[in-house]
Amino acid sequence: MKLSLTKMLVSLLLSISVLSGCKDNPTPADACVTGANGGNPVIIVGGTFVANELLLGSAIEADGSTYCIWELKGETVLGETAGSMNIVVSALMLKAFVNEVLSWSGATQVDLVAHSQGVPAARSYVTNWGGQATVGKLISLAGPNTGTDATSVSDFFAGPVLAPYGVTCEQVVPCVQMQRGSAFITDLNAGGASEGPRARRHAAHDIGNPGKD
Repeated sequence: MKLSLTKMLVSLLLSISVLSGCKDNPTPADACVTGANGGNPVIIVGGTFVANELLLGSAIEADGSTYCIWELKGETVLGETAGSMNIVVSALMLKAFVNEVLSWSGATQVDLVAHSQGVPAARSYVTNWGGQATVGKLISLAGPNTGTDATSVSDFFAGPVLAPYGVTCEQVVPCVQMQRGSAFITDLNAGGASEGPRARRHAAHDIGNPGKD
C-alpha cells in the first residue's frame, strides 16, 4: 500500500524521535532462534511490561519454526519499560525489525504472534505502515482490539511496575491510546478489525487486556 504524504511525514518525524530517544532493536542474530522446518519466521510481539514471550517461543521452537522475540518500546524516563512508549513508535520500530529479519533470513514474509498491547502495535504496522506486504499471518492473543475501559487500563498502568515513577494514566501515552473510544483505537478500526483474510484473533484475556477482546 502507498502511504499518503501526511503519513510519510509522520513516519519521518517519528523516526527522528525514535533515533533520539528509543532503545535500539535487537539484531536478528540476538533475537531469533533458527528452526529446521523453514517457512516464514515467526516474530513474537511482546505485550505491556513483557509477558509470555519465552513460553510462546518454546512452543514455536518445538514446532521447528524460526522465531524471534521483539519487545514494545519504552520511555527512557520510565526506565525503558516495555509498552510505555507511543504505540505508533513501537509499530514503526517493529517495521524496521521485520525488514531486518527478512534480510537476515532470506524470507519474503514473516508471521506475527502478538500479545496484549503488542496486538495494536502489530495491527498499526500492518494497516498503516506497509506491513500487508511483509506479514503472512497476524495472530492476536488477548489483544485490546476494540480498546479497554478507562478504569481498568488506568489501574493496570498505575500498578506496581510504573508506580515508582509516580505517573498517572494520562502521562503514559499507550494508557490513553488503548482506552475504548480513543482516537488511536478509532483510527485503527476505521477499516474493520481485521487486516485481511489471514488475520486471526484469540479470545483469551490476561492482565494486559482487562477489557473485551
